[in-house]
Amino acid sequence: MATLRRHTAARWDDLIDGLAAWARDLGLGVLDRARVIVPSPAVGRLAGQALAGRLGILAGIVFVTPEEWRIERERSLGDGESSPWRGRALHLAVWEALQDPALLGEHRALAAHLADGRILEASRRIARVLAVHVEHRLDLVAGWLSDPDPAGLPEHLAWLPELFVRVSELLEWDPVEEFERLRSELPQLEDLPTAMLLCPDLSPTTELLLAAGPADVVDFELDGTARPTSVTWLGSHGPQRQVELVRDELCHLLAAHPELEPRDILLVVDDPAAWWPALTAALAPTSGGATRPHPGRSLRLQRPPAAREPNPVLALVAEATRLAESRVEASTALDLLGRAPLRHRWSLPERPELAELLARAGVRWGLDAQHRAAHGLPGVTQNTLARGLDRLLAGITLAPDSLALPIAGAEGVTSPQLEVIGALTELYSRLRRHSLDSEAATVPTWVQRSLGLITGTMSLPRDEEWLLEEATTRLAALARETTLSPVVVTAAQFARLVDELAARPSARPVVGNGGMTVATPEEVPGAGFKVVALLGLDDPPAAAMPDVPDPAQLPDAREAWFTALLASARGAEHLVVTHQARSSVTGDPLEAPTVLDRLARSLDLAPDVRQGTATPHAAANFRGPRPSFDAQALAAARLQADRAVKAPTACTRRRRSVLALPELPSSPRVTVEEVARFLKDPALAFLRERAGIRPLTPEDPSDDLALTVSGLDAWGVRSRLLAAARAGEPPWDAARAEQRRELLPIGQLGRSGLEADLELIGALWLQARDDWEAPVTDHPVSVEVGGTRLVGQVRLRGDQIVVMTPSQPPGPLFEPWVQILALAASGRYARARIHHLRQDFGRSHTQVTTLEVPPNAAEVLGWLVRGTVLSRSRLVPVPAGPARELVQGLRTGRPAPEAWSRPVDAYDSPWAWRPGHWEHFYDQTADQLWVDPPQPEDPPGDDRFGSFGRWAFALHAPLLEATR
Repeated sequence: MATLRRHTAARWDDLIDGLAAWARDLGLGVLDRARVIVPSPAVGRLAGQALAGRLGILAGIVFVTPEEWRIERERSLGDGESSPWRGRALHLAVWEALQDPALLGEHRALAAHLADGRILEASRRIARVLAVHVEHRLDLVAGWLSDPDPAGLPEHLAWLPELFVRVSELLEWDPVEEFERLRSELPQLEDLPTAMLLCPDLSPTTELLLAAGPADVVDFELDGTARPTSVTWLGSHGPQRQVELVRDELCHLLAAHPELEPRDILLVVDDPAAWWPALTAALAPTSGGATRPHPGRSLRLQRPPAAREPNPVLALVAEATRLAESRVEASTALDLLGRAPLRHRWSLPERPELAELLARAGVRWGLDAQHRAAHGLPGVTQNTLARGLDRLLAGITLAPDSLALPIAGAEGVTSPQLEVIGALTELYSRLRRHSLDSEAATVPTWVQRSLGLITGTMSLPRDEEWLLEEATTRLAALARETTLSPVVVTAAQFARLVDELAARPSARPVVGNGGMTVATPEEVPGAGFKVVALLGLDDPPAAAMPDVPDPAQLPDAREAWFTALLASARGAEHLVVTHQARSSVTGDPLEAPTVLDRLARSLDLAPDVRQGTATPHAAANFRGPRPSFDAQALAAARLQADRAVKAPTACTRRRRSVLALPELPSSPRVTVEEVARFLKDPALAFLRERAGIRPLTPEDPSDDLALTVSGLDAWGVRSRLLAAARAGEPPWDAARAEQRRELLPIGQLGRSGLEADLELIGALWLQARDDWEAPVTDHPVSVEVGGTRLVGQVRLRGDQIVVMTPSQPPGPLFEPWVQILALAASGRYARARIHHLRQDFGRSHTQVTTLEVPPNAAEVLGWLVRGTVLSRSRLVPVPAGPARELVQGLRTGRPAPEAWSRPVDAYDSPWAWRPGHWEHFYDQTADQLWVDPPQPEDPPGDDRFGSFGRWAFALHAPLLEATR
């Protein structure tokens, strides 16, 4: 029998010295080996590096965890098998047992926990309970296996003995018999010299097996007497601010102790994946050549395995497996097509181009009619992905007026897009084939389906091909682990399993690489870092385990967590502790966690918590003996302190800068169309001409089937109906053409809306027909206006300009207004008649608006041309909607100043629903337009409304006066 000899020390370095002495005393030869049992691979790596520094070379010593040691012993004594009472095998056995109706019928409390498809999580959780009992209460397990009578158990746990018996039969492995056999045969097995390092909480069964071995075991443990030489307690706000405070504290420590390096720093967090965004935001090196970055950003920070990005191939497999059970909305399809393995394999374009294609195709949700029927909408093919792809292909291959198919081709699709559309079509067919093959099956069958999906649809660049290899390797391992299990899983359950595979961290630890270490308390307990920062210290949640027969005899996860936390704190020379003392939203004080007081009492310290500020640029951060190192925050604090008034917003500063831009030399020519675009939207003209910025990318297509047609879609329907009327097409032919485009709501909703539009456009055509069919003459324009030549062509019908449009004013008025002014400057006077629609109280009707040539046409045209040329260089602050509201209000004597101070999303605001591109320059209510003073280039006039008012009266007052 082995003897357990304990070797204790106060600190990590002393333990490693003792471990090195033990290794030297062994006198290992070239082929000899020894074993050190460690609590985690991270501790094993740190211990190996420390031993190599003391021994000169580390050869023949292997580091294993207690579980790895047990698996090794089990395989060496058996036929190469290890106990299935752990991991995936135990999980699937529990899952299989829980599918027995007899068991669930007898134990209703157990059945209640499996309702609503919770068997996957419930079986995993129960498997943990069984494994804990096998490790810690084998005596109870032995009694239950011999007699599964639940006597003495509470009613809600009466299922436990019978479940042990069933799982043991399914696994064909009695844990009690196998333990006794292993324990009896271990003394005869030749073993390696073994030591333990920082393993104070071994399970009772592991301790018994170690004691049964043939060789003595040396246990190297901390004695719990060490204390940090300096402790800093910080109370802060949310995670991001806590990391910023710790960053400054680390920089102070590094400045005061030059011997410290980043490798000496341990950042302890409960969840590395959750804390990683805050850590990288504060500690990652800046890109783009930021001036005077924080010195904390020069510290190397390596992503821990738990925070790594999920494997993109496996994540895509899970996503594709869920297709059959999801609605597959247009946004979901765009997300799927944007995944790297698909984009690379099929050379797909960026999301905006794909979104535009799906919008043109009318895709809303559903793969095809069969998929729609499975989701409760049978017989409707319109707006599915399959129908959308058909429309895209028809748009390329068929003429616009072709009737060869029952659907119309998508408009605006060009031949260069054929390759993309072809790739989308083939990819769709393969994904659809995978979604159809989604019947419940065993895990190995699902793995074969997934491997086929990967082969048929995915690839990655050469430097990322290892991710494909990792995905296939993990799937193959999953198939091997489940080969003998008859458990049948659904598509949703298999997708959950694949999600877990995708997020599983790599086995290789990243500690000891020269940078700061980010870890949980259990990963590196007491591993001897000189600086330890406990981030977000808080009370752990209640143990995620159901009630057990004798909780006092089972490990308490919360107690183990605190023990590891305390070991890390004791092992540090410099300890930094942060916790959330105030709400990150309101700043109100929060109750201090009890673990803070317990940690202080365990270290024999009285915590003097220093409260941090809510923001990095608060003036208090730069006063006192330990000022912040954040130079950029200091600049912001100084700027804030130097201003007697509130600092202007970024939007205000941007607007002032573009208003003050100098006028640049530009083309001496301007077109009639350019002047009309300027009058309609000066900001859009400025962004296009000076900054080269086009309108924002259109949003993704809607995921919902349309119930009404509105906005640009309604305008498009009415425009096409009006074009058909002008071309002499019968209205029923125009209606059929609209239905073939499949942009209308389905069924009676679409027919009713189309009939109403046909009636409205018919009335508009009848109203405008006489004017429209007058003789057509085109008149070229080329006239000098204030040193700039205005050019273009104006079409007259009879002796007037005629416009027929389904739009509402004022948009349709701007171009004919510029045209009649240009004709007047050329010596020809003509009026403009605009036949348009108007909406009053939700009902649309036809209307005619007439524009007459004003007596001061030359002056009005001069300011229009001047503003157009000026907008090539700087912003001209005269949005059309508010400008017309201001002029009309002053003309009628009802300026309504209170309306100008209302939010722009209010229906009665003069700038209601402000266009997004104006948000670059204005971020407040409409009266913000009045604050910028007139400039020398502005028209003369009243200064009450600033530069905006002068331009509004110069450009829009004549138009309103000329409107009849």
